[in-house]
Amino acid sequence: PASDVTILNKNTVATVNSSSGGMGVYISARGKLDIKADSDENILSTAGQVSAADTAAIGVTASILVVDTETKASAENMSEVQTEYQNISAGDVEINASDDFTVTQIVAGVSAAGNAAITGGAAVLVHKDSVDAIVGDRTFMLSSGSVKINAESSEEIIQIAANVAASGGASVGAGSIVANLNENTNAKIGTSDITADGTISLTAKDETGQIGIIGRVAVGQAGIGAGGNVIVIQKDTIADIGEDAVV
Repeated sequence: PASDVTILNKNTVATVNSSSGGMGVYISARGKLDIKADSDENILSTAGQVSAADTAAIGVTASILVVDTETKASAENMSEVQTEYQNISAGDVEINASDDFTVTQIVAGVSAAGNAAITGGAAVLVHKDSVDAIVGDRTFMLSSGSVKINAESSEEIIQIAANVAASGGASVGAGSIVANLNENTNAKIGTSDITADGTISLTAKDETGQIGIIGRVAVGQAGIGAGGNVIVIQKDTIADIGEDAVV
């Protein structure tokens, strides 16, 4: 058997926050205040095998990816003291969180034998992603320009499973593709007060594209080919202004 197994856990954070017991955060900028967390994953995973024998040959290939990422840009008041506030004064204010995920998985196998040949391959992806752009509770924000709070996520997925089995007797070729995606993209204004001379925008966006290609060839006196492409997507894309926010 041949396999490529990758497990990735990643956190990307840019934040301005007040902690409990402090005097709060005071930021004053004549120009632009930019709080940005930007994450990017570009993964290529390949697995291949060739097996041959006089009598029987069996080959199995697999590409398995488990990816868990969190990306957060925020201005938050983390203090548990309800009378503590943070104050931000600037020109334009931008809070941007983004994650771009690109993956290509390729599995290929060839089995050849005189009497029986079996080959199978699987491309499996489990992806969990959280992207948050937040102005938290108890924040006073004054902008002489515009305020932009933006959370964006994208997933571009290509999965290919190709298998060939050949023998003088029975041949079996099987391939499968599985993608399980859990995507959470949030732009939020909590219980805060935001004033701007220009516009105030709150945006959450998530785009997903998946291509799954399965090819299998079984050659022999008896040939069986089987394949399946399964994709499960759970997405929450939310732009939310808190009930008690002043905007």
